[in-house]
Amino acid sequence: MKVPKVLDYALDGVVVNPEVARNTACTCYTFKTAKGGMGRLCFSKGIIGALTEDQIKQYCPVTVDVDRGSPLSERVEKFSRAAHEVCAGKPLPEFLECMSRELGGEFKAAMLLEGY
Repeated sequence: MKVPKVLDYALDGVVVNPEVARNTACTCYTFKTAKGGMGRLCFSKGIIGALTEDQIKQYCPVTVDVDRGSPLSERVEKFSRAAHEVCAGKPLPEFLECMSRELGGEFKAAMLLEGY
């Protein structure tokens, strides 16, 4: 039996209110990737989860970029580093345990909210 990896669960942002999503600014975080490049995560009111590039084009009339070095941007970078450098490639249960070790209380609280 194939054990699914965490990326098998990756989804597009789930649009729950397209009108709100189209008429509000998106908030975007730029972060350093595991390979030394730059990544960008964008979120919008009306959409649950991070947006794909196509969703950014469709739903973001305006983007507000959070400065690198801000507390929120640092959290995104820390999460990305843990997910892509330390915990990548593990089956989902081991991935969640690894993320919990790397991120401590922040990730544990998120896991409890999600029912893991």
